[in-house]
Amino acid sequence: MKFNIFDEAKARLTMAQVAKEYGYSANRAGFICCPFHSEKTASLKLYDRSFHCYGCGAGGSVIDFASRLFQLDALGAVKRLNEDFSLGLDLAGRPDPDELRERKRTQEARKLFDAWRESMLNQIDACIRTANTADFENLTDAAALALQWKETFEYWAEVLLHGNLDNQMQIFRDREGVTRLCKTILQNMPMKSTAA
Repeated sequence: MKFNIFDEAKARLTMAQVAKEYGYSANRAGFICCPFHSEKTASLKLYDRSFHCYGCGAGGSVIDFASRLFQLDALGAVKRLNEDFSLGLDLAGRPDPDELRERKRTQEARKLFDAWRESMLNQIDACIRTANTADFENLTDAAALALQWKETFEYWAEVLLHGNLDNQMQIFRDREGVTRLCKTILQNMPMKSTAA
């Protein structure tokens, strides 16, 4: 029973939905000020189905977020999410074995997609940084390409962070071209000296 309702709550809710419902709006990069420790600069990163604070180390799923936020155990957090988001979870039901197998397959596919999405966001963010730090007096081919594609990179980042699944899947379908573009920019950037 517990596996079913926990799994269902995680599958139905994104971190952005939960954070927004409880008063936390993410910036363009997907960060919010961490509600679990005092800070002025946002250090808690919202991923699609999880979160991680780079300041205090808090992290986990939507259930972990609600649990910490409202000081509830995991079951209490699921009950709170069920009520606040009108999920209609059957807190006493028994899962169907076929449904559990299908859900497991869906979760595995989602994990693979989330891993790709996070890797893609890191590459896109690096390309945006390349454009933002371009030296116009000594413009390299890589920096010029990053500047040329900057608005598109920003759009892709926004879609991957906050867009609907259909729009994210369009980027996924075009992933080879997007990855090739990112690699062209990032592999041709001059190495920065680390000497003092």
